[in-house]
Amino acid sequence: MAHLLAMVVEGVGGFVKTLWALQERRWSYTFDAVASAAVSVTMALVLCLLSIRTSYRHRRGDMLFASF
Repeated sequence: MAHLLAMVVEGVGGFVKTLWALQERRWSYTFDAVASAAVSVTMALVLCLLSIRTSYRHRRGDMLFASF
């Protein structure tokens, strides 16, 4: 009886360890996905702002030359 109980406890322990590992992997994948999305959005925003700034500089330069 004690041997059977030890086997059951060992099996439940292995099951819990497996569930814990799967949960950690899920959180890791979720974190990686969110970090990747944040980097993509940040890069798009920076490129957009740089594009607007460059466009403004070109228009401003054209206006300065037109006034002379």
